Order: sequence, then structure tokens, then C-alpha cells
Amino acid sequence: MLTFRVCPPALFVVGTEDMLLEDSERMDARWQEASGNSELLLAPESPHAFNHMGTAVASKIENYVDAWMLEQLGEESAYADACQTV
Repeated sequence: MLTFRVCPPALFVVGTEDMLLEDSERMDARWQEASGNSELLLAPESPHAFNHMGTAVASKIENYVDAWMLEQLGEESAYADACQTV
């Protein structure tokens, strides 16, 4: 079994109707157990590849992911703003 001592921050994004939902939940749980620095973002009623479908949920998730990435790079204000819109 692969073990991690230190993992970089991770954001797992999956739709609640995605066939990979359980895999994403397991990966997030393992990441949390290893480093405690992951987040699982669930897109309600969304299938696999929902982010390419142009829906309002996809747009909100995209904004959140962008802000999360900026936060990881030190731009915390963008992250705080996006957290309030999801």
C-alpha cells in the first residue's frame, strides 16, 4: 500500500451523479488521513465532466476552484470571496 508522509493541498471535485463519486470520497479520506489538507467539493446533481456543460453549478465550481488555487498561491482574499458564493 502506498503511504504518504506529506501531501500537498488537494481539492477533489466531483458531481453527486458522477460514477467516480465513491473513488473521490475514498481518495479525499486517504488524503485527510495522511496530511489533513484536502477538500472534497461536491457538485449537486452533476454527472461526470459537468464542468464542461455550461451550467450555473459548473460556473460556481469553476470560480471556487480558481479562488482555491489562488489561495494556495497566497492570494487569500480571492478564496474568501469565492467561499461565500458556493
